[in-house]
Amino acid sequence: MINKDLTALAPDWKDCLKAVTELSKDKKNGTPLVESGKQLYDFDTICGLLFPEDKKPASADGLEITPREVRLIEFKTGFRKKITRENFDVEKGLCKKAGEVCEDYWGLFFKKQKKDTGELISSIQFKAVESYLTLQKKLLPLCPEAGEPLPLAFIVVADADAVDGMVDILTGLSKRKEESRTSLGQIRSSLKKYLLLLDESGEVYCYDRVEVLTASQYANRVNT
Repeated sequence: MINKDLTALAPDWKDCLKAVTELSKDKKNGTPLVESGKQLYDFDTICGLLFPEDKKPASADGLEITPREVRLIEFKTGFRKKITRENFDVEKGLCKKAGEVCEDYWGLFFKKQKKDTGELISSIQFKAVESYLTLQKKLLPLCPEAGEPLPLAFIVVADADAVDGMVDILTGLSKRKEESRTSLGQIRSSLKKYLLLLDESGEVYCYDRVEVLTASQYANRVNT
C-alpha cells in the first residue's frame, strides 16, 4: 500500500511525463512495444533526479498514479521467438551437407534461448525490487500523508507471441491451479515472491498486485 500522497511531487515531475510510445521503445532499435499517446511518468528519469549516475538503481519504465492505484510499469522485449521447439521446421533445420538435422546445433540454439529468457526474467525481478525500494525509501518520505492508502501494482508488458497470450488466458480460465508455461506465465511466477508480503507486525508490504500482459493487451487497455 502507498500511504503517502505521491501527487504532491507532480509539479517537480512535469518534465518527466512521456507517452507510452516513447517509454516502450526498445533500447537497441528504437521500435516502440506499444503505440499510445497515453502519458506516464518516466520513472527512470525520476530516479536520475534522486541518485548520482554511479548509484542509480534499476527502475521500471513508467509510473502511473490513479485515484484507485499506483502502478509501476515495465516494458520488456526479447521474449518473442521466431523459432521455437513447437514451430521448428525440420526441413529448414536440415544440414545441407549431412542431409539431416544437427541435433547438437539446435540443442545449443534452444538452450541459449532458454538462458536468454531467464536473464530477461531476472532483469524484471531486479527492477521490481529496486523500483519498490526507491519508491519506499526515497519518494514516499518526501510526501504528506494520504487520505486513503492506495494499492501498489507492478505491471509487466512483454513482447510475447499472440499464441502465448491466448494460452496464458486459457490456462488462467481453467480449473487447474498451475501456472502457464508460456513466457508470460514464467514472468508472473517469478514475481509472486514480491506479492503481499507480511512484516513482523502483520502489515502488508511490497506489491499488492502483479500483472503480466502482452503488448496488444496493454494497448487495448490504454487506447480505449
